[in-house]
Amino acid sequence: MTHPGQDESARLRALQRLELLETPTDPELDRLTRAIAASLDSPICLISLVDGHRMWFKSRVGCDVPQAPRHGSPCAHVVDSRLPLTCADLALDARFADHARGRQGQGPGPVRFYAGVPLCFSEQVVGTLCVMDPRPRPDFGADSQALLADFGQIVCDAIRARLIKLQAQRERALFADGPVAALVWSEHPSQPRLQHRSENLAKVMGPEVAIALTAGATLESCVDPRDAADVRLALLSHSRSRLPQNQTRFRLNVDGRWIQLLTFGDHDAEGGLQRIRGYLSDVTRQKQLEATIESTKERLHLAMESARIGSWDMDLVAQKRLCSPRVASMIGLRHEELELTLDEWMALVHPFDRPGLMEKVATRLAMSDEEMAAQRELFSVEYRLRHKQGHHIWVQSCARLVSRDPMGRPARIVGTLIDITDAKAAEQLRSRQQRLLSLVNATQRTFLQDKSLTAACEALFEPLLQLTESRFGFIGLVEPGEGGQLVLRVPSVANISWDTSSHHWHQRHKHAGTGVRFTQMDNLFGHVVTRNAVLCTNDAFNHPANGSSLPGIPELQTFLGVPLRHDGRVVGLIALGNRQEGYEPAMVQMLEPLTLTLGTLIHARAVEEERARAERQLVVQATVDALTGLANRRRFFDVTDSLLSQCRRYGTPATVALMDLDHFKQVNDRHGHAMGDAVLKAFASVLLEVLRESDLPARVGGEEFAVLLPSTTAEEARVPLERIRQLLANRVIEFGGHSARVTVSIGLSEWREELSSPDAWLAQADRALYAAKDGGRNRLCIADSPEKAPSATTR
Repeated sequence: MTHPGQDESARLRALQRLELLETPTDPELDRLTRAIAASLDSPICLISLVDGHRMWFKSRVGCDVPQAPRHGSPCAHVVDSRLPLTCADLALDARFADHARGRQGQGPGPVRFYAGVPLCFSEQVVGTLCVMDPRPRPDFGADSQALLADFGQIVCDAIRARLIKLQAQRERALFADGPVAALVWSEHPSQPRLQHRSENLAKVMGPEVAIALTAGATLESCVDPRDAADVRLALLSHSRSRLPQNQTRFRLNVDGRWIQLLTFGDHDAEGGLQRIRGYLSDVTRQKQLEATIESTKERLHLAMESARIGSWDMDLVAQKRLCSPRVASMIGLRHEELELTLDEWMALVHPFDRPGLMEKVATRLAMSDEEMAAQRELFSVEYRLRHKQGHHIWVQSCARLVSRDPMGRPARIVGTLIDITDAKAAEQLRSRQQRLLSLVNATQRTFLQDKSLTAACEALFEPLLQLTESRFGFIGLVEPGEGGQLVLRVPSVANISWDTSSHHWHQRHKHAGTGVRFTQMDNLFGHVVTRNAVLCTNDAFNHPANGSSLPGIPELQTFLGVPLRHDGRVVGLIALGNRQEGYEPAMVQMLEPLTLTLGTLIHARAVEEERARAERQLVVQATVDALTGLANRRRFFDVTDSLLSQCRRYGTPATVALMDLDHFKQVNDRHGHAMGDAVLKAFASVLLEVLRESDLPARVGGEEFAVLLPSTTAEEARVPLERIRQLLANRVIEFGGHSARVTVSIGLSEWREELSSPDAWLAQADRALYAAKDGGRNRLCIADSPEKAPSATTR
């Protein structure tokens, strides 16, 4: 049973941190167990680590097994009770009688005597040091028990030393090549002695310092005399005041570089210092930056002292703050409002800045005069104040404590206040510009990878809204519409504040994947497109250009529209709306890199689409008959070759039909070529009406047509082809006041293996076609085989 004061999970975690389970035997521990066994005249001595279920004998004398079950063992009792246990004769103790009889199954065998003490690590009992004997030991008295307890402490120290050594080895390996060097000193009352130097010491501190330290020089002797005392105190602080860690910076006397030293003191269980670990890094560049910042602060301070800036005087006892007229004018107060209570002043501070300001002020006021003097600078803080008109301004406040009350508590503070709103706005603008450039690069990558302007625009929306703090926006593409009017096509719309109707409208267009098309231009968006000009307004509702409302667009309070141009021509626009603080012309300048990029991308996409359209048109011209819209002769023979290859490979059936309009020349001669063209178109319409999408009808000559029917036998093909013949024979074709009836003769041939070429296959169909004509026309004939006459279907 686990002792009530001991958390088993915490104990097991402490055991794991020792990193001793399932490891090879440790020679140091083996020497200890042999010495303990000899000193206590015991044939069996074990250092046992106890986990949840088993005991692990990490060092053993007189025992052959490396582990044993935990349950019911004397060692488990010591661990659970956290107390030493001495049992002169286990046979007389009912709890451990099985051990005396050797029935525990595993372990050192039958034993009659047991004495064990707990081994503690991180305030947890992780195991035991025990001695055992096959015979009773009534002679194992108080002196022996005390000696065993002392040995237990020695074992604990040895285990801790092993862990420290292991950690040091890992630490050395970690710092071997990195930018941080490591030094380790042993404890010494007056001057810690250097024990270890990491391999990268010369890289961090320089070769000369590394050689000097290796030769036995102290770190203090390598430091600039101005900083030597700080380094000495940093090392001695761990032994004198027992500080767990310390940090200092110093200059090297060789080259003046700045080094940061971070030290940690390792103490034993009694609080005694064992060693000091130091970590060194070159912070010269950081110090230079700090010096630059300090110089800038000093110049700013001098400028503030010489300029007429606002000032204030705060009485902490009366809880009043008196402001100068300039401070009052900064936040819109009247002269009679110059004196405010501290609560009234804090109420003006922005809610987000209030906790941080109060914490900084409290920390500063908690310092002593000496600590404040050591700061050697005024207390300075930046925060936002609410103007009387409702908006917030950024201010920088510098302050100094000038008096204390008789109890030593802060009583009066004086300070200055300067409006830094413009500087903060410039800082935010720079940040936005950097984010915008990253957004431009991401947009270009998306466009180049996906070749999709829509995808690039969609990836741009959310970051653009966040960057501009807008709640509505879209990127529109300008395209020509009917009658030469411009149309605004929006691939996708972003709106954070949809109402119910606009949300449903947006979702329909989004799922359709077609985008949104706006044809009305008498509105804010059309104003930007038609006038090729930026529109920036913070009163969109009353703007003259705010004409017709567009479906799905929410009500706009503020609006910014920027045209996207290529070579000065409008190709699209960026529309943003409903920014809480309104839009300013500076945002147009900030967005310029994005507008230039999008204008180029839109133009590039338009050029690409035009090229693709031209390619498609060339393909149509090369493969489609201009009059009928059917495949032309070239297309027909290309597909025939491909189909014949599939038939040979897979053995699938296919049928080809050749068709010829009967007495077509008479139609041309009697009614003219225009009527003839109408007949050809009518026949093409009949073909498309009857045939499947997988079939290929083609015009291969003047009045000659052909049809490829894949995966179709001749008998299966007879049905649609016969229907074509009948539909044409029954149709009256009218054109230009004339009417005509036309019939067609059809010959078809099913592919067979002996038909080794397209010409042979088509020759079979041609024989069937001539058989149909010779048989009186307006009929269908099937070519059975080269030797047999074609069979016919008559009228």
